[in-house]
Amino acid sequence: MRVKVFERASSLRPAGFVVGILPNALKAIRAIDAQLGRDLEDTLRPAESAANVSIFRNTGELLMQVDGRAARERYDRYGGGLFPVAWYDLQRFFAARLPPGVLEVASAFDRYEPGGADSPVTVYLRDGRTVTASVLVGADGNLSDVRRQLLDDGLPRFAGLAVWRAMRKRPAVWPVEAGLLNYADAGEARKIMTYALPDGRLTWNVAAAWPEAEVGRLGNLRYITAGHEEGTPQQKLDRCLGALGESEGGWPDHVLDLLRSTELGAITEHPLFFREPGDCEVYGRGRITLLGDAAHLTAAALGQGTSQTMEDALELGRHVALHGPTEAALRAYESVRAPAAGAVQKASADLVRCWGRLAEKWVLAEQRASEAFFSREYQVALCLAVLAAAGSNAVGGCSAGTARLTSATVQRACQQVVAGTNYAFAFDAAYSCAPTGAGGAVKLNAIVYEPLPSSGNGPQVTRVWQA
Repeated sequence: MRVKVFERASSLRPAGFVVGILPNALKAIRAIDAQLGRDLEDTLRPAESAANVSIFRNTGELLMQVDGRAARERYDRYGGGLFPVAWYDLQRFFAARLPPGVLEVASAFDRYEPGGADSPVTVYLRDGRTVTASVLVGADGNLSDVRRQLLDDGLPRFAGLAVWRAMRKRPAVWPVEAGLLNYADAGEARKIMTYALPDGRLTWNVAAAWPEAEVGRLGNLRYITAGHEEGTPQQKLDRCLGALGESEGGWPDHVLDLLRSTELGAITEHPLFFREPGDCEVYGRGRITLLGDAAHLTAAALGQGTSQTMEDALELGRHVALHGPTEAALRAYESVRAPAAGAVQKASADLVRCWGRLAEKWVLAEQRASEAFFSREYQVALCLAVLAAAGSNAVGGCSAGTARLTSATVQRACQQVVAGTNYAFAFDAAYSCAPTGAGGAVKLNAIVYEPLPSSGNGPQVTRVWQA
């Protein structure tokens, strides 16, 4: 199957803050590809010191300190996780593992023609190119242009916060060599979050209460559809410092110096948006679907945005494997992900409404809310097998006691697909297919999954269909 990934940015440049590959996300990545999961951990797992967290009041009082070892132990209880990871590093990791020619940068989406039952979707890019495809997956972020055409449901809900962020070199003098160093004013109406990476980089993020009537003053044209006043890069920094200036007691000099000495062109400014679960009951129509923030934008409160995208990728891949790049695959994916992601959206929206009201209890509330989703489990597809059932040339349905699919047949098929790896499958209650005609062998496809850790069962064929 041929796949193309079109990225609107002209390059994968250093940007963004930090994200978490939380336990549910890491389990989803392992289920997509076990080797990919191992490579991710080997490449991006931060040192324990990088997971240290210190939170201070803007006036200098220590509010909370968490040792990185404790954070790792917390994740390990649920199967492991990676935090914090620089967004840019994660983006580069996945981009480097795409086959050559799949990723095309400077390829902004313009519009699509949906096609029909027997005709492909046509995608028009802003540079004049057109692409035809069996399906279109809009994974284009919180203000998705694909979603705008597909659903025409307007802007997401404004969370009442403005955000500024940047990645830069760590100052020569900084309180920590690695880890999270955060500051919050009384009531946490304004926060400054910094993350020092062990390699000498530092990324910072400022979040501050912002009136909805003045959203149009915030920059970054792609976030604002009308009434924007983006101004100059200096004005972005000025708005950030102005918002922080409303906090009683000021801010530490080394933190303000960090912001002021950042290259202006590296600073991103935008409103914080989210969607309620009820806004996201429909992900797609026809040959088009949505994925990630485009489908189910969460408020940046649980740190689950990246993790939900990984769950999406797993489920979409599984249904495309089962049904091919078809409308049936897209609808099946949506039917699984809408309720699962909706639960995360609700928890995230509930928490962001408490911004400024939880004070130092915010971090603990965020951890508890996110932890509710850490225990999600996913079956790993061990192989896509081709099974041969003797005595039939058609399949009328699957039931026990008819043309049995033997473990030896499954084993041979798996060996062909997984380069000789020998899985000792045993299907006592075998999937079988009732013959509807006479003749030679009929070939069936199946995906063979390992069991969930909590099930106590052996490997299982979860779907069988005619080749």
